[in-house]
Amino acid sequence: MKKDVSPEVLRKAIETFSLTRYENVILTPHNAYNTEEAVMRIVIKTVENIKRFKKEGRCKYPVV
Repeated sequence: MKKDVSPEVLRKAIETFSLTRYENVILTPHNAYNTEEAVMRIVIKTVENIKRFKKEGRCKYPVV
């Protein structure tokens, strides 16, 4: 299935790829969510989702 990609997305991809050619550049993933507090919130919301789905057949925090 072909998905349309905006010119802006393509431009950003090319810019990012071009950075890999430099020895003094390190690319890392976005990792802002990976704090103790954020992970704890994720765990709490996941448990709440499971409990509500088991009890009511629907999630409190559905992923859409």
